[in-house]
Amino acid sequence: MWKQFTSRRNKRRNAMQRKFSGVENLEDRRVLDASGMMVDPAIFQAMMAQADSSWGSDLHADQIGDLATQLRMDLAANGMEMVSFIDSAGDADAFHFFAPETGSYMLQGRMVRTIDTDSELETGDVPPIVGDSNGDGQFDSTDLIQVFKFGHYEDNIPNNSAWEHGDWTGDGEFDSSDLLLAFQAGTYLSDSAPPADVETDSLPAASLAVHLFDANHAQLLAGDADNGVVFFANEGDEFYFSVNALDEADQGLYDFQIRMVGDPPPDDIDQLGRDAHPDQIGDNATRLDFAGGAVILNSGIDTPGDVDSFQFVAQSTELLVDVFDPVQNFNLQVLDQDGAVVSNAWDVEEGQAAGPGLYFLETGATYFVTVSSSTGETGEYLFHLIHQFIPDEPWRPAPDSALGEDIHGDSPNDATKLTVDGYTVVDSFIDEANDIDVFEFTSTG
Repeated sequence: MWKQFTSRRNKRRNAMQRKFSGVENLEDRRVLDASGMMVDPAIFQAMMAQADSSWGSDLHADQIGDLATQLRMDLAANGMEMVSFIDSAGDADAFHFFAPETGSYMLQGRMVRTIDTDSELETGDVPPIVGDSNGDGQFDSTDLIQVFKFGHYEDNIPNNSAWEHGDWTGDGEFDSSDLLLAFQAGTYLSDSAPPADVETDSLPAASLAVHLFDANHAQLLAGDADNGVVFFANEGDEFYFSVNALDEADQGLYDFQIRMVGDPPPDDIDQLGRDAHPDQIGDNATRLDFAGGAVILNSGIDTPGDVDSFQFVAQSTELLVDVFDPVQNFNLQVLDQDGAVVSNAWDVEEGQAAGPGLYFLETGATYFVTVSSSTGETGEYLFHLIHQFIPDEPWRPAPDSALGEDIHGDSPNDATKLTVDGYTVVDSFIDEANDIDVFEFTSTG
């Protein structure tokens, strides 16, 4: 019943200035996250500002039981989040909560530790990558999924946004200026592109361990909170968990979040067969709600030949699909209301739309998503759908054609010539299966 899997979501905070007591000033200190990468001091200070105590106060009990800190989860607010401290070497913090609904939950967090700049650090800070809202060292679809899930985009609430919410300009807001800055930087990586190499000194990392227990204090799982652990719970189930530094000598700031991530995942062949989603597209297909711009689907292929069908009405022209930990021979298709397969912009074989990828849609039209295994495998799947990953804004040019016009050549001989003045933006279409658009430009630097 208990399954652990890797996720790329780690937290990153926006810059804000604050002095704090109990530790040295940050002019003489640096902090490292689980990867050993330096965290910007201002980001560390922002995390400090949200902590539930001061460093060294040891607010939370070390052992699970009656003294464990009681947590209350608000699913409407995307779960529950806490920032606190491993106050000393060997310290642990214990918590207690009840599952508010039946479903799959993720517990994820990270820790940062301080180091002396004189004794342990020879180089300067590694600057954050614009757009890297989750702090994993690259700007990709997972960052866009995260920022639109928070719902801060042009929400008319003054100064409520931080780095992780999409405020990359530092003005306290998440709006078109942040997206413009991020895409002008040219660091966005599609899921098909390898991540850029980042050179960092070989420094000791700080990682947060988590141990989950049932109501009788029996341990259910233990894992690395940086990667995240997923577990299934029925409504009202009682749990305890504790967090501590993987290296007992480490101390420092940590944050964690508990949130629901989707349908209950099947965990063994005896429990497969619940089949929460219809096999056929049509009116009975499970409806997807893109409130906040994204959906996370965590479900399962229940029996050999099972198909899970979903439906939604397109609210923008783009749908981005990002797949994690699929069953073997996982197959995802996006179909229009007539049942015709919508081509994946990153596919190269006609008729194959197996995700992850980018799909171009007609606003207001009904579309279906089907999930299956092409070889009859059963098991769990998890994928993200993000709708509106680049909102239509005045800075973004209108498409240069209508879908299907195919105004760009397919080979270098008839490539479209681009005029690049610092940067250029092209908004066009993959017009049909196997379509290729080729562009030509002259380097000026």
